[in-house]
Amino acid sequence: MSDLYHDYINQSAALSDFYRAPPKALFDLAMEATPWDPALLEGLRAYQKTLGLSPTLTGTGPAIIAGQQPALFTGPLYTVYKALTALSLARKLAAHTGAPCTPVFWVGGDDHDFEEARTAHALTKQHRSMPLRYAPAQSVEGKPLNAVPLEDSLHALIDDLAAQVPGSEYKGEIAAFLHASVDSSASLAEWSARILARLFKGTGLVFFTPDLPEARRLALPILAQEISDPLASTALLNGAGAKLKDLGYRPQLIKAEAECNFFLLEGERRCKVLHENGRFTLPQAKKSYAPEEMLALLEQAP
Repeated sequence: MSDLYHDYINQSAALSDFYRAPPKALFDLAMEATPWDPALLEGLRAYQKTLGLSPTLTGTGPAIIAGQQPALFTGPLYTVYKALTALSLARKLAAHTGAPCTPVFWVGGDDHDFEEARTAHALTKQHRSMPLRYAPAQSVEGKPLNAVPLEDSLHALIDDLAAQVPGSEYKGEIAAFLHASVDSSASLAEWSARILARLFKGTGLVFFTPDLPEARRLALPILAQEISDPLASTALLNGAGAKLKDLGYRPQLIKAEAECNFFLLEGERRCKVLHENGRFTLPQAKKSYAPEEMLALLEQAP
């Protein structure tokens, strides 16, 4: 298979239809100075305070957005690299245009892949990889990471981590912060965000979480369109994958023909939605909804 990433970086003409522009053209793109939604701006400000931050958010100018789903101790190191990239590009773009540019890190707390998020690896004093695994006593199957609770067993993981990794004058301070932040966080997603916020405090990096009520309300028209024409985006996605495959690349994502591009929360469980015979079905929850019922549910609880 051809290497999609390197061909994109090297501005392969074969990929020009799939992207607005190559990365090297970032500083040549016209940036629209669209004001941010006032309610969303206030929600973002409140969320920063929750994480112990107080950045100056003007709500003007473009944003550079990176993101990753939350994970134990923030997960793989590339999560930190993504945040650094958003910061670096935002600063370069601001210097290039003379206008503010906000670096944003999207904390994907609505992701429900707990198996991927529950394990972290650290380098021990003996330069060996040490796996750390969060095993909550209660079931978290199907829960988005912003609903995965934090149990006392995490304190033992923190102590184990502190005992095994190489020492520094900051070890005690870091361990104390991790213990305190576990106790003050409501979920695995919030704890992961708090750790990243501590790492990037004072840099201007802004954190976003998709479960902000203000963000959910802004998403209403998009989700309403998905409900009204439920499989159109699935066809577009699979069509793009087929075109990539014809060019010798691996499709990035393939969905079943009846699979919708949104999930539905049933209780605290994030359920896949199918559209079959004019109705929306949730195989995991063994439920189904008529289109008008789904639209009403969207309005009542976005």
